[in-house]
Amino acid sequence: EVVLRDINLEVFLGLMKEEKLLHHHDKRTRRLKILEAKFSLDLREEEEYRFLTQVLSIPKKLLENVTPSIRVMKDQRDFYEPELFNQAWDDLRGAMRFYLGPNPLSSPESPDLIDRLLKKLDGPLLDDPVSEIYRESIVSDLLAEKPDLIGVSIPFIVSYYEAMKLVKHIRDFAPDLPIVIGGSLIDSHAEPMAT
Repeated sequence: EVVLRDINLEVFLGLMKEEKLLHHHDKRTRRLKILEAKFSLDLREEEEYRFLTQVLSIPKKLLENVTPSIRVMKDQRDFYEPELFNQAWDDLRGAMRFYLGPNPLSSPESPDLIDRLLKKLDGPLLDDPVSEIYRESIVSDLLAEKPDLIGVSIPFIVSYYEAMKLVKHIRDFAPDLPIVIGGSLIDSHAEPMAT
């Protein structure tokens, strides 16, 4: 038996909750203030500071619009109203940028792609709402199905880091479970990702 799940959609629906967004906004704002109060920052704090300033440039008001924006996307009439659709799309896209921030792996052709990936996955996943969703429900739900194998399809470079975080979380709970990674990104850039 083969079971297909759209983990991207499950993560999206788990993250697109106004109370969760505002909680993370407030948490990140407090952390940014702590960093700004310091006389100097170490390298990790500098990286965190850059991340926080980028994601906090997204207006809080946009995050407050998530619930009505999801309603527009689900409504058969509103979905086809260009102004409503475009505003909802912009709000939801902004909310995802707030969660994910800049992609730490920008090009599959980078010679140091795997090294950067392993370094990011090895360190603490600071203020990482996606990992929270993985830990809170997705990994346990996947493993509750008692799979013989898990396949992960990665279509784009923007999905690569998040997919590899999912694999890391699965490995934490099921180290011997076979995981196959594929998809158009892997097919197109097999050489740098062959490790």
